[in-house]
Amino acid sequence: MLKFLRKYQLIILAIGGSLLMVVFLLQPVITSFNKSRMNRTVARYADGEKVGALDIEYASAELNLVRRVAPVVFLDPPQGLGLPAEDQSGDARELQWLMLSRLAEEAGVVGGVEDGRALVEQQIMLEAQVFRQTYLPYVLQGMMSPQDFSEQAEQQLSLLRTQLYREVQNAAGSMRGATEDDLWRRLAKFQGAYRLVNMYYSVPAFSPAGARALSKQRNDAVAVDAAVLPGSILAGTVPEPTEAELRDFFEPRAGTLPADDEYGVGYAQSARIRLGWLKLDRAAFEAAVPVDRVELNKLYQQDSQKPESDRRYPGDFASERARIEADYRADRAAQLMVTADQIIRAAVLRVTRTLEKKNGVAELPQDWINTRPSLQSLADAVVSGLAEQGVTLPTPTIEQRDTEWFNASRLQSTPDVGQAVYRLGSRFIPVARLPEEINEYGVVPALGMQVGIPQVEPSAEDSIGNRYYLLITEARPAGPSDSIDDAGRDRVIADYKSVQGYRRLAEMADELRAAAESGGVVAAVDIAVPSELPAGVNRPGVSPNLRVAAERIDAGPLARGVDPRLNAKPFRDAVLAAASGIDPLTPPSALSDSPLAVAVPLPQSRSLAVARIVAPRPVTEEQFRSRAGMTLAQMSVELMMQATEKSPQPSPFSYESLFERYGLRSVGQNTDEPAGG
Repeated sequence: MLKFLRKYQLIILAIGGSLLMVVFLLQPVITSFNKSRMNRTVARYADGEKVGALDIEYASAELNLVRRVAPVVFLDPPQGLGLPAEDQSGDARELQWLMLSRLAEEAGVVGGVEDGRALVEQQIMLEAQVFRQTYLPYVLQGMMSPQDFSEQAEQQLSLLRTQLYREVQNAAGSMRGATEDDLWRRLAKFQGAYRLVNMYYSVPAFSPAGARALSKQRNDAVAVDAAVLPGSILAGTVPEPTEAELRDFFEPRAGTLPADDEYGVGYAQSARIRLGWLKLDRAAFEAAVPVDRVELNKLYQQDSQKPESDRRYPGDFASERARIEADYRADRAAQLMVTADQIIRAAVLRVTRTLEKKNGVAELPQDWINTRPSLQSLADAVVSGLAEQGVTLPTPTIEQRDTEWFNASRLQSTPDVGQAVYRLGSRFIPVARLPEEINEYGVVPALGMQVGIPQVEPSAEDSIGNRYYLLITEARPAGPSDSIDDAGRDRVIADYKSVQGYRRLAEMADELRAAAESGGVVAAVDIAVPSELPAGVNRPGVSPNLRVAAERIDAGPLARGVDPRLNAKPFRDAVLAAASGIDPLTPPSALSDSPLAVAVPLPQSRSLAVARIVAPRPVTEEQFRSRAGMTLAQMSVELMMQATEKSPQPSPFSYESLFERYGLRSVGQNTDEPAGG
């Protein structure tokens, strides 16, 4: 080979030099070609302004960013902007956004950096509302303490805020020459468009008389004492169902959602998984770090060489030792966790690298359950591997939960691992989303994660640096429950009994209404509640002085809150109808002589609502003035939505309307007309 190179070195050098010369000469052409493609005109407005391929690229980047940090903008107006969340044919989605953002800028409603942050905060507040609506019923029913509710809400929102702000920071890092403020300004355009949409839906105006009539309709209320009698209070009086009765009750509801059933019973399952996990606890690693006084002194000496203003440990060594030791432990623990991660990856790779793959899916042998790396073996490998470095670490925590099903909601509420996320560049995948991310092949494509194989690259991490290595042992897509046992036999029996109990209460409605009129709501509760309640069922309480209006129920000064089951339209309508003939200025004392009560069956919650009217609560002048703005704004939106739904014309923010407004004309794909000039 050397002889060959020596013999033909001149020819080789000549050919190599020629190739370099060709590349050198073609480089300006290649650069010009790429620049030409990016400057290619995609569309042209009626006023002559051009939309280039680079504009489309920027619009696509903005849409992808906002999809990650504020997907609320993809809802239909007025809640969102009506932008399609998924790509349309060609560049239609990007062109719609370019026209909508131009319209917002022309209207002067686009702000700066703070407007961009406001959009993200708006998304966080939306998530907070969803959290409250989901978990507040558990608090009211005593299944979750108010303190746990507040702590979980704060933790969830803090984690979400951190993730969303990281998305913006990572996006700025991935765009050449872009600062974080540049990204916030791009998001501000969405907030400006939001503002424009809200202005449009606030157009309807009301006369003073119309405003007062609307306020009266919306805010006039009736004060009541009320109680909710759930069917479960009579469950103890319902005979145990036979297997045939239970099957007849279950089968029609096996694939039904609760909202679609007359009695709010449904056993359709969301996507779910069985799993276990290994946790590397950062605090345990820090505690296991052996402290070396020489190393601590070295850190202190290095810090003492810095300018006074930059020193972390300005005091003497003795006074600063605790801080120095904490920093040393944290740094050393981070290094050890990296080592532990490498040990775990290597242990899994040794077993999985021989597996054959087909279309990206590893083909697992029949005896895989016996030969795959177990979580315990991985934990033991970490302990022994670190012991070789002189670190004695307690065996990492292992949670083996492969006899239980976890859907996204349950997984999210699971301590520790439920708050962890996988980080893929600028993208975050919460562990709680795994059940919904698994495809029909048992794979999470974004992670390369596969059912039956420990997921080690990447690992999941929570906000305080703990790492989690998951092993999903089984996964099922959303669908009907397979059997009574799959849905939960105890649950199905409890539902059956509560439905039977509700039916009995509904038959007693007239009797309980009469009892409430003669002796108050407590008397009705006394009649309905048996002498012995089933285990875990509490005696219903009476909520005093609730304010029932046409579209809501407010807790009065004497009530702790409003049971969500009461805030149902049939109950509100029944109360307002019963009180419709009462003079609004009638005092409570006058009503006590001729009491009025209602007993309203609420099948969706399998309960009977009993209420006795205390007094009308008409809206006052002060209340009208304080609520008028919000009430009229809500009504404006509703009127505009009704008008736009009936109108044959598309929304003014749709692609078709914006296309017509700006006279946008698409340019052929083969047109290389420069976008500038």
